[in-house]
Amino acid sequence: MKIRLHLLTIIVSCSFSTMLIAQNAIIDSLEQLIDSRHVHDTIKMIALDELGWIYAETDFDKSETIAKKLIALSKKNKHYLQLAKSYNLLGSVYGYQSKDLEIIIGAYNKGLQALENEKNELIRANMLNNMGLDYQNAGINDKAFSLHQEALQIGENEKHTYTIMLCLNNIATI
Repeated sequence: MKIRLHLLTIIVSCSFSTMLIAQNAIIDSLEQLIDSRHVHDTIKMIALDELGWIYAETDFDKSETIAKKLIALSKKNKHYLQLAKSYNLLGSVYGYQSKDLEIIIGAYNKGLQALENEKNELIRANMLNNMGLDYQNAGINDKAFSLHQEALQIGENEKHTYTIMLCLNNIATI
């Protein structure tokens, strides 16, 4: 029994170490893309977005800096879909940082404004769902419920199972 437990501990430790090494390799690769002079801004925006989400729950300041850099690059390139996604990242990071609800929702609203000409309903649903979570965290459950419902309706209209699942899960936790 002790040998099995010891082996299980070794296997779990090795798996965790492998995941950390893989994560660091991904971060290094993304940072190299971002710093390269020979990479198109579109690729840099994708790399910044990925890197921002990697840091979103672990290094809030770094993720916030990345989101703001991504917003500037998206504006410069008039890439409004990426601009919307950038504000979604920023709103999420503000939520993780427990910033004032007005600041959090302000970021999401800027993202929704950027989407007005893009008509990407799934990104819109994602932002509405994230806004709902922040209202829920603030204890404003009626607003959270209506945002989750709106996002759910989009998910159903788009027949997007993952969005439907997330919204139903969030509604169930209210």
